[in-house]
Amino acid sequence: MRDIALQGYVRSVTQRLIGPQISDLRIYLVRDPDFNASMFPNGMMLVHTGLLARTRSEAQLAAVLGHECGHYLAAAATGFEANAGAAYDDRKAQWLEAIADTRPVLIEEQVKLNDPGASLYLVNNLAQDGWNGMLRYYEGEVYRLRGEPSDAALAAAAYAAAVDYPEAPPEAHRAHGYAQIKAGNVEEGRRALARYLELNPTATDAEMVRFTLGL
Repeated sequence: MRDIALQGYVRSVTQRLIGPQISDLRIYLVRDPDFNASMFPNGMMLVHTGLLARTRSEAQLAAVLGHECGHYLAAAATGFEANAGAAYDDRKAQWLEAIADTRPVLIEEQVKLNDPGASLYLVNNLAQDGWNGMLRYYEGEVYRLRGEPSDAALAAAAYAAAVDYPEAPPEAHRAHGYAQIKAGNVEEGRRALARYLELNPTATDAEMVRFTLGL
């Protein structure tokens, strides 16, 4: 995964944990939805996107990174890791700022696995810090993809909740629009689709949406 800013952030967290010994490590972000990180004897650490997707604060990330560094630093790091974990600040605001641009991509990666139980757990876990338009949109996507008898209504409700947030992603308005049209609320649906085009006029499906609107 090529995200220079986020990779630098993860490296800075690791440096806070182990200090100058950071120079011995090579840290890579790996596009893998599994909740995992791993350290190799040569100092290469792999941090999976599945871990980043589920992390709610810098302290949570640091706990995993510290554990992996312990494998590399062996007995000398074991005591240090415990002490660092006990004293490490939450730094949730810093983490949320660092992950903001990447988090939607990571959640979508999980949702597309079509494992609704895991995806809903992820969304609801992140929502402990407060719901937002992005989380409600992906909640709706989980229900839509699951496709059980009651899921169309659950998805529609999630999309409707999503677009109530000013920062809702453009895709939430598109999903809300089609859900409303399918439910017979044509005018509401058309307004939502028009809003989608307003927010994302160069979308790859813009022509299809314009066709739906008769434009």
